[in-house]
Parts: sequence; C-alpha cells; structure tokens
Amino acid sequence: MIQKIKAATGDKIHIALDTISEKETQFTTLKTLAEDVPGKLLVILPPVEGLRDVRKDVEIGCSSTFYSLSPKQR
Repeated sequence: MIQKIKAATGDKIHIALDTISEKETQFTTLKTLAEDVPGKLLVILPPVEGLRDVRKDVEIGCSSTFYSLSPKQR
C-alpha cells in the first residue's frame, strides 16, 4: 500500500494527518512521506512508541482538538 501511495503522489507527500492514529496507521502514514524533504505528521492520539525513531527528519505532533470539541467532554 505504501508504494502505491508513493507512486500515485509522485512521492511528494511531506505533510500528513492521521485521523485514526492507531499503531499501524501511524507507522503507515509516516512511511508514505517523501524521503527527500523534511516532513510533518499530525496524529490525533499520542504518538506510539518507536514512531519518532523511524524518521528523525519528520516533525510529529499530536492534537487533542477532537476531544475538546466532543459534547461529552464539555
């Protein structure tokens, strides 16, 4: 799947948002980023262990905006 994404996008993705943010999706999304430029990855759950070790040139952020907007959290 990763190679198909890279082929379809010309390996030009350098910013990504993982809205599922489970272990598998975090690693998959990170691996779809182009390797020739620094990238950014935003996940909605905390980054899983070892994710930051895969690509030192990718800034990984976590946003809990989803939770703060949830009616149950107000």
